[in-house]
Amino acid sequence: KIISLGMAGFMMAITNSIVTIVCNATLQQYGGDLYIAIMTIINSIREVASLPGQGMANACQPVLGFNYGAKKYDRAHKTLKLCVAAATIGLSIGWLIVQLMPGPIVSMFNSDADLVSISVDGIRKYLSMMPLIGVSMIGSNYFQAIGKAKHAMVLSLLRQVILLVPMMLILPKLLGLNGVWFAQPIADVISFTVTAILLVKEVKS
Repeated sequence: KIISLGMAGFMMAITNSIVTIVCNATLQQYGGDLYIAIMTIINSIREVASLPGQGMANACQPVLGFNYGAKKYDRAHKTLKLCVAAATIGLSIGWLIVQLMPGPIVSMFNSDADLVSISVDGIRKYLSMMPLIGVSMIGSNYFQAIGKAKHAMVLSLLRQVILLVPMMLILPKLLGLNGVWFAQPIADVISFTVTAILLVKEVKS
């Protein structure tokens, strides 16, 4: 039981490596070493900007699990709503900063003019749907907290593997490098939609 629930977190951690490998291979093919360096910068910024959502997702798990196990479903649902709202606000602030000041942020990593110019365009597209991922983060942890391992596993894999990896392989063939930049926001929108539907169904039941 413990292992089955923990697999969702394990898969979420290992999929980051899989996505990085696929992404770098695609960028090497369509853009070369410069674009791999750019993606490294974008991912570093993404990690920092998404910390509010990840922190909220981790912090809400024991509260959700305790109240759900005690059959205090109203408190569990209230916690879910509060955490989704807090994560979305935190991610929106990070998204706003990235969208308004991408140049100075990228320049902290490298001041090369070409690299900064391409990075600014890439990061605005790649992180364009970042405010939505709070629902995906909280949703996966919610199902893990209430003991629904299968739901948690699917949602953990959905955004980063089931959706993102195929898009990283297919979209660049159609859109070139823009396919790499738009793969993540498309995956974010679909993952948000699926997670929201599952959460609404779960809360109503």
